[in-house]
Amino acid sequence: ANTDFDGKSDKGKNIYTKITDDDTITIALAKDLKDISSVQFVDNSNNPTIKIDGDKKTISGLDETITPPADPTEGTKPVGPTDGKVATVSDILNSGWNLKENGDAKDFVQPFDTVDFIDGAGTTVSVVTNDNNVSQIRVNLDADILTKSTQLPVVYTTADGTRVYKQPDGTFNDDQNGLGNTIDKGDIIASMQDADGSTTNPNTLSNVNSTVGHNKGEGPINVSDAQDATRRLLSEDANLSNAATVGDLQAVSQAGLDFVGDDGSVIHKPLGETLGIKGGATSLSENNIGVVEEGGELHIKLARDIDVDSVTTQNINTNNLISENIETNNLISKNIITNNLISKDINTTNLISDRIDTRHLVSKTIQTNTLKSKEIETNTIKVQEKISIGKVVISKEGGIDAGGKKITNVAPGNVGPNSMDAINGAQFYGLEQDLDELSKDSKAGIASSAAFATLGQARDAGDSSISAGVATHRGQTALAVGVSAWTDDGKWLLKGAAAVDTQKQPTVGGSITYQW
Repeated sequence: ANTDFDGKSDKGKNIYTKITDDDTITIALAKDLKDISSVQFVDNSNNPTIKIDGDKKTISGLDETITPPADPTEGTKPVGPTDGKVATVSDILNSGWNLKENGDAKDFVQPFDTVDFIDGAGTTVSVVTNDNNVSQIRVNLDADILTKSTQLPVVYTTADGTRVYKQPDGTFNDDQNGLGNTIDKGDIIASMQDADGSTTNPNTLSNVNSTVGHNKGEGPINVSDAQDATRRLLSEDANLSNAATVGDLQAVSQAGLDFVGDDGSVIHKPLGETLGIKGGATSLSENNIGVVEEGGELHIKLARDIDVDSVTTQNINTNNLISENIETNNLISKNIITNNLISKDINTTNLISDRIDTRHLVSKTIQTNTLKSKEIETNTIKVQEKISIGKVVISKEGGIDAGGKKITNVAPGNVGPNSMDAINGAQFYGLEQDLDELSKDSKAGIASSAAFATLGQARDAGDSSISAGVATHRGQTALAVGVSAWTDDGKWLLKGAAAVDTQKQPTVGGSITYQW
């Protein structure tokens, strides 16, 4: 037995013998065999089976546990393998693992076979082996290759439409294989390509979500919704890089602009439409009307000093007509009525009025080619230097020159509807200035009426509006502002308006309308 044995052994101390007192010879094998070249095992029939060859360092004669697979594409696990059983070289070479594609057997991978991972359509493959001998297989999408192979609608280009390709190292090149020019990332844009692969022919991009949340098949947007959507955009602080749709552009265009005159009437104009502002004058003056900003509004104002060629009005009616200079080619008015007409110089080519009525007409110089009036009435006409009417001159120094005949020391004449008396300078004082002021006041009043007429008003039930209007009539200008509002049921319309003209005359009006 292979146990500790107290006896004599051979030279190699592998076999021990012992003779007992009863002459029994016991042969024992050492636990640790040494200096043995080989060991040959035989079966019960004395046929060689397993051999351990010390010189060749091999073990032969072992049974194979794993046999080669019948199908080279798929192997099966051995049935009932015995744990601890020695595997042969054939067992190792016949072992392996199955490789499948979408559940279908493709190959039985055995030792020393090669599995090669290659790039696919739109993918790149890399194998990374870490220090711990773990290999990682990474399959990445290649957007540029995927775009080229599947004809995606968006590709990289330069501004002129030249295709640009992203390379594995992250750079961009105008050659697909990276053999061309490297393009700076700042020069690269994303472009649409059509079915033919062109990046210069414009394409239509549809099915884009609306930024303003409208026009998803419900038809053109109305004005109210468009204005609400536009106001929301003004306070939007996110999604500012979202694409806009045609419907979004329509909403902004439909929101347009509202114009409000002094009467509060609103005129709505979508973007692209024209707003007509009509004054009615055909012969225009310069530098008499200004537009200034006040409180976020544009105010149309008349200049303090008005310079026009002529003033025509039915009536000029004012308490005081005071001006540094009154100069016009034609001053035409049916009636000129004022308490005081005061001007440093009155210079007009024609002064025509049915009636001139003023208490005081004061001017340093009154000069006109034609003075026509059925009636001139004034308490005082005072001329500091002279009055010239054509060839007729009335002056402080020279008296009255009536075509070669001197008229002086004229007493105050009787002023009345039937009077034929001449009037003196005191009676003529302030006349022409009053005439001009009255004419301006009358024309300014007409301008106020015209400005009222231009005002718009609220259109729909529940709407309110404010409107501004301006009008010019024969040299006088008026600015009107109005407000209007419909009740929610659309039955009642309330309007109010105020105007001021270049003669600083305020005009106020209001109305209420019921409709059924």
